[in-house]
Amino acid sequence: AVAEVAPGVYSLPLVTAEGCHVLREELAHAEASGIPQRRPNGMNRYGTILEDVGLGGLAQALVDRCLRPLAAVLFPEWDG
Repeated sequence: AVAEVAPGVYSLPLVTAEGCHVLREELAHAEASGIPQRRPNGMNRYGTILEDVGLGGLAQALVDRCLRPLAAVLFPEWDG
């Protein structure tokens, strides 16, 4: 369920515990591979660009199928 935790700030369980575990395992495998990874920005030593480790399609599907439709309902003035 979506909960408004502050005015205009929402919280929801987007990924199951198992899904989170699987994603973390995949990211750990990518980190352990020794293949150099770009970081999202200079202030982030541990972030991973999902496209670089083969998870870009997953991230895009999450945005397209879940986040964009949800944002259109919660923030109709910003849809577009």
